Amino acid sequence: MKSYLKKNLFSFLIGCIIGIPFSLYAVSHREPATIPVYYDPGLFEQFSVEPEHYEPAEPAEQAETVEAYEMAPDDLESEYYYDSLELLALCVESEAGNQGLYGKKLVADVVLNRVDSPDYPDNITDVIMQQNQFSVVLDGRIWTVEPSEETFEAIREELEQRTNTEIIFFTSEGYSPYGEPWGKIGDHYVSTGRK
Repeated sequence: MKSYLKKNLFSFLIGCIIGIPFSLYAVSHREPATIPVYYDPGLFEQFSVEPEHYEPAEPAEQAETVEAYEMAPDDLESEYYYDSLELLALCVESEAGNQGLYGKKLVADVVLNRVDSPDYPDNITDVIMQQNQFSVVLDGRIWTVEPSEETFEAIREELEQRTNTEIIFFTSEGYSPYGEPWGKIGDHYVSTGRK
């Protein structure tokens, strides 16, 4: 009976010595679960409502006056534009981060060409967030990358002059059935719109 207890106590201690550090490591180094992201413009309408005016409960002479900064329409438009360029950089990095400058330029061209096309939304944010268009948005990878300087360079150059104004699609599985094959660059099969 004593040898049985000693044997089990020894196994228990060995299990604790080995198991606890592994458990702590696994818990502290686990990857967060990815959640599919779906863009719904209707969700943002709730934030465009003017808040009700709040009257402080304390006497007016003791209350501090707070000045609210109201952005001018030009400031709002400018901020929205730069936010959309940041989203474009995230998209390009997550789609073509392993493809070099030319591959990144072509991914940027697909987004910018869609903005110019009457078949797609007319701004960068809506093109990228359009449902079922970019796999990196669907699986959440777009929010896990840090754009490189090369990615920003590719976007700057494409905003000045596009490498290709015809391409509309790219996939990694083969040419898009919705367009005409253009070429394979890196992992992407690039297609133009139908003629």
